[in-house]
Amino acid sequence: RLSRDIAKVSSYKGFFPFSIRNFALIKQAHKGGAQGLTLPYSYNDNATNLPEEYITKSGVTDYSTSNAKIAFKTAGNYIIFQTATAPTFISFNTCQNGTKGTSVLTLSASADGVTYTTVQTYTINQGQNKHATKSATLSNSSYRYLKIELTTKGDNIGVGNISIE
Repeated sequence: RLSRDIAKVSSYKGFFPFSIRNFALIKQAHKGGAQGLTLPYSYNDNATNLPEEYITKSGVTDYSTSNAKIAFKTAGNYIIFQTATAPTFISFNTCQNGTKGTSVLTLSASADGVTYTTVQTYTINQGQNKHATKSATLSNSSYRYLKIELTTKGDNIGVGNISIE
């Protein structure tokens, strides 16, 4: 409805009190606050069903395991969560799929979604189809983006039961 209303107003040739280029800000104000996931947030489904609003993914695919349904199969695969307020804690399950060797997941955070700081790295070598819970406490109140990335691949890694507070 908002898009239709703005399109209708933008066709008006007379005085127009704001620029259409500021559509994102107008949309944000219409939603009633900052853009991003409302915390606490949890997700335990596959990569295909990740909601597109406020979540960016690259290269991740689906797994069928119950606690780790998002597959990271290539170094550089990632998921980014944008939050409306500063997250203070994240936890997620991991599952190793294979016996080739150690993989590393990196959790990074950012205030602007461009420049990321490594918060924690997780060495994954728990054994074929073994699950483990990973977590981190976040203390920077300017963070609004959390990125989980496979930075070193030994085996495919599943991630699931993601909880952000």
